[in-house]
Amino acid sequence: MSKENDSLFFERTQSNLPKRGTFYFTSTLSLTLYVIIPSLLLIASILYLQVAFPDDSHRVNYLQQAFGSKANSLLTHYLGKVANMTASDEQTALEMNESLSKKLNSIFTFTELKYGLFVSALVGLVIYMRVVVMTRLIVFSWLRRLIFGAKPDDVYLLDFLTLKKERNLNNVTSLIDTLHDVTSVKSNEIDLVLLDFQDGLSLTNDVVHHYLNSSWKLSSNRVISLNGMGIASIDLARQLLSKNSRALIVSTTMSAKNGATTACFISNNAKDIKKAKYVLVKCESSFPTNDSSIIDRIKKNGLNANNYSHVCFNFKQESDLINAQKEFKLSEFAVTSNHAAISKFNTNTTSWNVLEFIENKKATKRDETILQVDCSDESSRCTSVVWRVV
Repeated sequence: MSKENDSLFFERTQSNLPKRGTFYFTSTLSLTLYVIIPSLLLIASILYLQVAFPDDSHRVNYLQQAFGSKANSLLTHYLGKVANMTASDEQTALEMNESLSKKLNSIFTFTELKYGLFVSALVGLVIYMRVVVMTRLIVFSWLRRLIFGAKPDDVYLLDFLTLKKERNLNNVTSLIDTLHDVTSVKSNEIDLVLLDFQDGLSLTNDVVHHYLNSSWKLSSNRVISLNGMGIASIDLARQLLSKNSRALIVSTTMSAKNGATTACFISNNAKDIKKAKYVLVKCESSFPTNDSSIIDRIKKNGLNANNYSHVCFNFKQESDLINAQKEFKLSEFAVTSNHAAISKFNTNTTSWNVLEFIENKKATKRDETILQVDCSDESSRCTSVVWRVV
Protein backbone atom coordinates (compact mmCIF):
# COMPACT_ATOMS: atom_id res chain seq x y z
CA MET A 1 0.00 0.00 0.00
CA SER A 2 1.52 3.30 -1.05
CA LYS A 3 1.75 6.40 1.12
CA GLU A 4 -0.56 8.17 -1.31
CA ASN A 5 -3.25 5.57 -0.74
CA ASP A 6 -2.64 5.62 3.00
CA SER A 7 -3.55 9.30 3.13
CA LEU A 8 -7.01 8.57 1.78
CA PHE A 9 -8.22 6.61 4.76
CA PHE A 10 -8.70 6.84 8.47
CA GLU A 11 -5.83 5.61 10.56
CA ARG A 12 -6.47 1.93 11.14
CA THR A 13 -5.32 -0.40 13.87
CA GLN A 14 -2.75 -3.06 13.06
CA SER A 15 -4.21 -6.17 11.47
CA ASN A 16 -4.70 -8.97 13.95
CA LEU A 17 -4.69 -11.66 11.25
CA PRO A 18 -1.10 -12.84 11.91
CA LYS A 19 -1.96 -13.27 15.59
CA ARG A 20 -4.79 -15.69 14.92
CA GLY A 21 -4.17 -19.39 15.36
CA THR A 22 -5.15 -22.34 13.22
CA PHE A 23 -8.44 -22.71 15.03
CA TYR A 24 -11.27 -20.25 15.48
CA PHE A 25 -11.66 -19.36 19.14
CA THR A 26 -8.26 -20.16 20.62
CA SER A 27 -4.73 -19.22 19.65
CA THR A 28 -2.23 -21.88 18.57
CA LEU A 29 -0.12 -21.17 21.68
CA SER A 30 -3.06 -21.72 24.06
CA LEU A 31 -4.10 -24.84 22.17
CA THR A 32 -0.56 -26.22 22.46
CA LEU A 33 -0.07 -25.38 26.14
CA TYR A 34 -3.44 -26.46 27.47
CA VAL A 35 -4.63 -29.19 25.10
CA ILE A 36 -1.93 -30.77 22.93
CA ILE A 37 0.90 -30.99 25.49
CA PRO A 38 -1.29 -32.41 28.35
CA SER A 39 -2.84 -34.93 25.95
CA LEU A 40 0.59 -36.08 24.72
CA LEU A 41 1.86 -36.39 28.29
CA LEU A 42 -1.20 -38.43 29.24
CA ILE A 43 -0.77 -40.79 26.30
CA ALA A 44 2.99 -41.10 26.92
CA SER A 45 2.50 -41.96 30.60
CA ILE A 46 -0.07 -44.65 29.80
CA LEU A 47 2.13 -46.19 27.09
CA TYR A 48 5.14 -46.10 29.42
CA LEU A 49 3.29 -47.99 32.16
CA GLN A 50 2.04 -50.55 29.67
CA VAL A 51 5.44 -51.21 28.06
CA ALA A 52 7.74 -50.91 31.07
CA PHE A 53 5.54 -52.83 33.53
CA PRO A 54 3.55 -55.54 31.76
CA ASP A 55 2.89 -57.25 35.10
CA ASP A 56 0.30 -55.73 37.44
CA SER A 57 2.32 -56.34 40.59
CA HIS A 58 5.38 -54.49 39.25
CA ARG A 59 3.17 -51.67 38.08
CA VAL A 60 1.57 -51.40 41.52
CA ASN A 61 4.96 -51.23 43.22
CA TYR A 62 6.17 -48.57 40.80
CA LEU A 63 3.09 -46.42 41.23
CA GLN A 64 3.19 -46.75 44.98
CA GLN A 65 6.78 -45.50 44.95
CA ALA A 66 5.98 -42.78 42.44
CA PHE A 67 3.03 -41.49 44.41
CA GLY A 68 4.91 -41.88 47.68
CA SER A 69 4.94 -44.88 50.00
CA LYS A 70 4.12 -42.57 52.91
CA ALA A 71 0.89 -41.44 51.29
CA ASN A 72 -0.07 -45.04 50.58
CA SER A 73 0.74 -46.21 54.11
CA LEU A 74 -1.11 -43.23 55.57
CA LEU A 75 -4.20 -44.08 53.53
CA THR A 76 -3.95 -47.74 54.56
CA HIS A 77 -3.55 -46.70 58.21
CA TYR A 78 -6.73 -44.64 58.22
CA LEU A 79 -8.64 -47.31 56.33
CA GLY A 80 -7.56 -49.76 59.05
CA LYS A 81 -8.86 -47.40 61.72
CA VAL A 82 -12.19 -47.17 59.93
CA ALA A 83 -12.32 -50.97 59.72
CA ASN A 84 -11.58 -51.34 63.42
CA MET A 85 -14.26 -48.80 64.33
CA THR A 86 -16.97 -50.35 62.16
CA ALA A 87 -16.18 -54.05 62.67
CA SER A 88 -17.93 -56.01 65.40
CA ASP A 89 -14.91 -58.18 66.30
CA GLU A 90 -11.18 -58.51 65.58
CA GLN A 91 -11.59 -61.18 62.91
CA THR A 92 -14.08 -59.05 60.99
CA ALA A 93 -11.75 -56.06 61.28
CA LEU A 94 -8.85 -58.06 59.81
CA GLU A 95 -11.00 -59.31 56.93
CA MET A 96 -12.30 -55.81 56.23
CA ASN A 97 -8.77 -54.38 56.42
CA GLU A 98 -7.50 -56.98 53.96
CA SER A 99 -10.41 -56.31 51.60
CA LEU A 100 -9.78 -52.57 51.68
CA SER A 101 -6.08 -53.13 51.04
CA LYS A 102 -6.85 -55.21 47.94
CA LYS A 103 -9.23 -52.55 46.64
CA LEU A 104 -6.57 -49.90 47.23
CA ASN A 105 -4.03 -51.91 45.23
CA SER A 106 -6.54 -52.58 42.46
CA ILE A 107 -6.85 -48.84 41.89
CA PHE A 108 -3.30 -48.88 40.53
CA THR A 109 -3.92 -51.54 37.89
CA PHE A 110 -3.36 -50.39 34.33
CA THR A 111 -6.97 -50.55 33.12
CA GLU A 112 -8.48 -48.55 35.97
CA LEU A 113 -5.58 -46.11 35.96
CA LYS A 114 -5.95 -45.55 32.24
CA TYR A 115 -9.65 -44.80 32.40
CA GLY A 116 -9.26 -42.77 35.57
CA LEU A 117 -6.65 -40.53 33.98
CA PHE A 118 -8.66 -40.35 30.76
CA VAL A 119 -11.83 -39.23 32.56
CA SER A 120 -9.89 -36.72 34.66
CA ALA A 121 -8.21 -35.29 31.57
CA LEU A 122 -11.54 -35.10 29.74
CA VAL A 123 -13.24 -33.29 32.62
CA GLY A 124 -10.31 -30.89 32.88
CA LEU A 125 -10.42 -30.18 29.15
CA VAL A 126 -14.15 -29.46 29.25
CA ILE A 127 -13.73 -27.13 32.23
CA TYR A 128 -10.88 -25.33 30.45
CA MET A 129 -12.89 -24.82 27.27
CA ARG A 130 -15.96 -23.64 29.17
CA VAL A 131 -14.23 -21.24 31.55
CA VAL A 132 -11.18 -20.02 29.63
CA VAL A 133 -11.90 -20.45 25.93
CA MET A 134 -15.69 -20.37 25.75
CA THR A 135 -16.41 -17.41 28.00
CA ARG A 136 -19.64 -16.47 26.24
CA LEU A 137 -20.18 -19.45 23.93
CA ILE A 138 -21.44 -23.00 24.23
CA VAL A 139 -18.85 -25.79 24.35
CA PHE A 140 -20.57 -27.95 21.78
CA SER A 141 -20.90 -25.01 19.40
CA TRP A 142 -17.14 -24.51 19.61
CA LEU A 143 -16.51 -28.21 19.00
CA ARG A 144 -18.88 -28.14 16.03
CA ARG A 145 -16.98 -25.25 14.48
CA LEU A 146 -13.64 -26.86 15.31
CA ILE A 147 -14.53 -30.19 13.70
CA PHE A 148 -16.99 -29.35 10.95
CA GLY A 149 -16.24 -25.69 10.24
CA ALA A 150 -18.68 -22.80 10.32
CA LYS A 151 -22.32 -23.03 9.38
CA PRO A 152 -23.11 -21.96 5.82
CA ASP A 153 -25.43 -19.23 7.10
CA ASP A 154 -22.77 -17.56 9.25
CA VAL A 155 -21.87 -14.16 7.86
CA TYR A 156 -18.54 -12.44 8.47
CA LEU A 157 -17.25 -8.92 8.07
CA LEU A 158 -13.77 -9.47 6.67
CA ASP A 159 -12.52 -5.89 6.81
CA PHE A 160 -13.48 -2.34 5.94
CA LEU A 161 -11.92 0.98 4.94
CA THR A 162 -13.43 4.44 5.20
CA LEU A 163 -12.70 7.31 2.83
CA LYS A 164 -11.95 10.64 4.46
CA LYS A 165 -11.30 12.75 1.38
CA GLU A 166 -13.64 14.03 -1.29
CA ARG A 167 -15.98 11.39 -2.62
CA ASN A 168 -15.21 11.15 -6.32
CA LEU A 169 -14.55 8.33 -8.78
CA ASN A 170 -10.77 8.23 -8.34
CA ASN A 171 -10.89 8.19 -4.55
CA VAL A 172 -13.70 5.63 -4.34
CA THR A 173 -12.06 3.23 -6.80
CA SER A 174 -8.76 3.63 -4.96
CA LEU A 175 -10.59 2.84 -1.72
CA ILE A 176 -11.96 -0.41 -3.18
CA ASP A 177 -8.63 -1.42 -4.71
CA THR A 178 -6.88 -0.87 -1.38
CA LEU A 179 -9.47 -3.00 0.40
CA HIS A 180 -8.69 -5.81 -2.04
CA ASP A 181 -4.99 -5.46 -1.19
CA VAL A 182 -5.60 -5.44 2.57
CA THR A 183 -7.82 -8.54 2.57
CA SER A 184 -6.13 -10.44 -0.29
CA VAL A 185 -9.59 -10.95 -1.79
CA LYS A 186 -9.43 -10.97 -5.58
CA SER A 187 -11.96 -9.10 -7.67
CA ASN A 188 -13.12 -12.30 -9.39
CA GLU A 189 -13.99 -13.75 -5.96
CA ILE A 190 -16.78 -11.20 -5.44
CA ASP A 191 -20.26 -12.53 -6.26
CA LEU A 192 -22.39 -9.58 -5.17
CA VAL A 193 -21.81 -5.82 -5.29
CA LEU A 194 -23.99 -3.36 -3.36
CA LEU A 195 -23.42 0.30 -4.20
CA ASP A 196 -25.28 2.36 -1.62
CA PHE A 197 -24.69 5.98 -2.65
CA GLN A 198 -26.92 8.83 -1.52
CA ASP A 199 -25.53 10.90 -4.39
CA GLY A 200 -27.91 9.20 -6.81
CA LEU A 201 -26.96 7.19 -9.88
CA SER A 202 -24.14 9.39 -11.16
CA LEU A 203 -21.30 8.03 -9.02
CA THR A 204 -22.80 4.54 -9.09
CA ASN A 205 -22.68 4.43 -12.87
CA ASP A 206 -19.13 5.78 -12.90
CA VAL A 207 -17.93 3.09 -10.48
CA VAL A 208 -19.61 0.28 -12.43
CA HIS A 209 -18.26 1.61 -15.73
CA HIS A 210 -14.75 1.80 -14.26
CA TYR A 211 -14.73 -1.85 -13.29
CA LEU A 212 -16.38 -3.03 -16.48
CA ASN A 213 -13.32 -1.72 -18.28
CA SER A 214 -10.72 -2.96 -15.80
CA SER A 215 -10.28 -5.81 -13.36
CA TRP A 216 -13.83 -6.89 -12.60
CA LYS A 217 -15.73 -9.50 -14.57
CA LEU A 218 -19.16 -8.14 -13.77
CA SER A 219 -20.86 -10.46 -16.23
CA SER A 220 -20.74 -13.14 -13.54
CA ASN A 221 -21.56 -10.77 -10.67
CA ARG A 222 -24.75 -9.17 -9.44
CA VAL A 223 -24.60 -5.40 -9.04
CA ILE A 224 -27.33 -3.70 -7.01
CA SER A 225 -27.70 0.05 -6.69
CA LEU A 226 -29.21 1.42 -3.48
CA ASN A 227 -29.90 4.93 -2.23
CA GLY A 228 -29.01 5.45 1.41
CA MET A 229 -29.81 2.17 3.17
CA GLY A 230 -26.77 2.52 5.43
CA ILE A 231 -26.01 -0.49 7.60
CA ALA A 232 -29.32 -2.05 6.54
CA SER A 233 -27.44 -3.00 3.37
CA ILE A 234 -25.61 -5.60 5.47
CA ASP A 235 -28.87 -7.47 6.06
CA LEU A 236 -29.74 -7.21 2.37
CA ALA A 237 -26.34 -8.65 1.44
CA ARG A 238 -26.84 -11.49 3.92
CA GLN A 239 -30.15 -12.42 2.31
CA LEU A 240 -28.87 -12.20 -1.27
CA LEU A 241 -25.57 -14.03 -0.82
CA SER A 242 -25.47 -17.51 -2.28
CA LYS A 243 -23.64 -20.29 -0.45
CA ASN A 244 -19.89 -19.78 0.08
CA SER A 245 -19.79 -16.38 -1.59
CA ARG A 246 -18.60 -12.84 -0.87
CA ALA A 247 -20.13 -9.41 -1.27
CA LEU A 248 -18.64 -5.95 -1.64
CA ILE A 249 -20.63 -3.14 -0.02
CA VAL A 250 -19.75 0.47 -0.78
CA SER A 251 -21.91 2.80 1.30
CA THR A 252 -22.16 6.51 2.07
CA THR A 253 -23.57 8.17 5.16
CA MET A 254 -24.29 11.66 3.84
CA SER A 255 -25.01 13.28 0.51
CA ALA A 256 -22.26 15.86 0.97
CA LYS A 257 -19.22 15.45 -1.25
CA ASN A 258 -16.93 15.06 1.74
CA GLY A 259 -19.26 12.61 3.46
CA ALA A 260 -17.83 9.33 4.74
CA THR A 261 -17.73 6.42 2.30
CA THR A 262 -17.05 2.92 3.58
CA ALA A 263 -16.14 -0.18 1.57
CA CYS A 264 -16.35 -3.58 3.22
CA PHE A 265 -16.38 -7.27 2.37
CA ILE A 266 -19.16 -9.52 3.68
CA SER A 267 -18.77 -13.30 3.36
CA ASN A 268 -20.57 -16.52 4.25
CA ASN A 269 -17.69 -18.69 3.07
CA ALA A 270 -16.55 -20.91 5.95
CA LYS A 271 -12.93 -20.58 4.82
CA ASP A 272 -13.06 -16.85 5.54
CA ILE A 273 -13.54 -17.43 9.24
CA LYS A 274 -9.76 -17.23 9.76
CA LYS A 275 -9.42 -13.79 8.18
CA ALA A 276 -12.69 -12.26 9.41
CA LYS A 277 -12.75 -9.46 11.97
CA TYR A 278 -16.40 -9.82 13.02
CA VAL A 279 -19.20 -12.38 12.86
CA LEU A 280 -22.71 -11.10 12.20
CA VAL A 281 -24.89 -12.37 15.04
CA LYS A 282 -28.11 -10.48 14.32
CA CYS A 283 -29.38 -7.81 11.94
CA GLU A 284 -32.92 -6.44 11.96
CA SER A 285 -34.70 -3.37 10.60
CA SER A 286 -37.97 -1.88 11.79
CA PHE A 287 -40.16 1.07 10.87
CA PRO A 288 -42.09 3.26 13.33
CA THR A 289 -45.68 2.52 14.26
CA ASN A 290 -48.23 4.96 15.64
CA ASP A 291 -47.06 5.18 19.25
CA SER A 292 -43.64 3.53 19.15
CA SER A 293 -40.53 5.37 20.27
CA ILE A 294 -37.03 4.44 19.17
CA ILE A 295 -36.38 2.84 22.56
CA ASP A 296 -39.55 0.73 22.22
CA ARG A 297 -38.46 -0.43 18.78
CA ILE A 298 -35.04 -1.44 20.09
CA LYS A 299 -36.63 -3.41 22.93
CA LYS A 300 -39.14 -4.98 20.54
CA ASN A 301 -36.22 -6.49 18.64
CA GLY A 302 -35.21 -8.24 21.86
CA LEU A 303 -32.11 -6.10 22.34
CA ASN A 304 -30.92 -5.01 25.76
CA ALA A 305 -27.93 -2.69 25.58
CA ASN A 306 -26.71 -3.87 28.97
CA ASN A 307 -26.03 -7.35 27.57
CA TYR A 308 -23.29 -6.22 25.17
CA SER A 309 -19.65 -5.30 25.62
CA HIS A 310 -19.96 -2.16 23.48
CA VAL A 311 -22.99 -0.17 22.42
CA CYS A 312 -23.14 2.41 19.63
CA PHE A 313 -26.21 4.46 18.71
CA ASN A 314 -26.68 6.71 15.68
CA PHE A 315 -29.77 8.94 16.02
CA LYS A 316 -30.93 12.01 14.14
CA GLN A 317 -32.13 13.70 17.32
CA GLU A 318 -29.92 14.30 20.33
CA SER A 319 -33.00 13.87 22.54
CA ASP A 320 -33.26 10.24 21.41
CA LEU A 321 -29.63 9.76 22.32
CA ILE A 322 -30.18 11.17 25.81
CA ASN A 323 -33.26 8.97 26.30
CA ALA A 324 -31.28 5.90 25.27
CA GLN A 325 -28.53 6.90 27.64
CA LYS A 326 -30.97 7.10 30.55
CA GLU A 327 -32.91 3.97 29.57
CA PHE A 328 -29.86 1.72 29.32
CA LYS A 329 -27.89 3.52 32.06
CA LEU A 330 -24.87 4.24 29.88
CA SER A 331 -22.86 7.14 31.22
CA GLU A 332 -20.25 7.63 28.51
CA PHE A 333 -21.27 9.22 25.23
CA ALA A 334 -19.94 11.53 22.54
CA VAL A 335 -21.71 13.66 19.94
CA THR A 336 -20.19 14.97 16.72
CA SER A 337 -21.61 17.35 14.12
CA ASN A 338 -22.94 14.63 11.83
CA HIS A 339 -23.28 11.64 14.05
CA ALA A 340 -24.36 10.83 17.59
CA ALA A 341 -22.85 7.85 19.35
CA ILE A 342 -23.31 6.38 22.80
CA SER A 343 -21.22 3.57 24.12
CA LYS A 344 -19.55 1.99 27.13
CA PHE A 345 -16.27 3.68 26.29
CA ASN A 346 -15.21 7.19 25.34
CA THR A 347 -14.77 8.02 21.67
CA ASN A 348 -14.76 11.06 19.45
CA THR A 349 -14.50 9.46 15.99
CA THR A 350 -17.34 7.93 14.02
CA SER A 351 -17.91 6.21 10.68
CA TRP A 352 -20.56 4.44 8.64
CA ASN A 353 -20.60 1.20 10.59
CA VAL A 354 -19.38 2.59 13.94
CA LEU A 355 -16.82 -0.20 14.26
CA GLU A 356 -13.94 2.00 13.21
CA PHE A 357 -13.71 4.14 16.33
CA ILE A 358 -13.89 1.01 18.47
CA GLU A 359 -10.87 -0.38 16.65
CA ASN A 360 -9.03 2.93 16.87
CA LYS A 361 -9.49 2.82 20.65
CA LYS A 362 -8.29 -0.81 20.67
CA ALA A 363 -11.20 -1.44 22.99
CA THR A 364 -12.36 -4.84 21.76
CA LYS A 365 -11.32 -8.31 22.81
CA ARG A 366 -11.99 -11.62 21.14
CA ASP A 367 -15.56 -12.96 21.57
CA GLU A 368 -16.90 -9.61 22.80
CA THR A 369 -20.20 -8.46 21.33
CA ILE A 370 -21.03 -5.07 19.84
CA LEU A 371 -24.55 -3.67 19.51
CA GLN A 372 -24.88 -1.10 16.76
CA VAL A 373 -28.18 0.76 16.31
CA ASP A 374 -28.66 3.18 13.41
CA CYS A 375 -31.86 5.25 13.37
CA SER A 376 -30.57 8.08 11.18
CA ASP A 377 -32.25 6.86 7.99
CA GLU A 378 -34.39 9.45 6.19
CA SER A 379 -37.17 6.86 5.92
CA SER A 380 -37.20 6.51 9.74
CA ARG A 381 -35.88 2.96 9.44
CA CYS A 382 -34.15 1.73 12.59
CA THR A 383 -31.53 -0.98 12.00
CA SER A 384 -29.98 -3.04 14.78
CA VAL A 385 -26.81 -5.05 14.18
CA VAL A 386 -25.00 -7.32 16.64
CA TRP A 387 -21.38 -8.25 15.91
CA ARG A 388 -19.07 -10.68 17.68
CA VAL A 389 -15.34 -9.97 17.59
CA VAL A 390 -13.15 -12.75 16.22
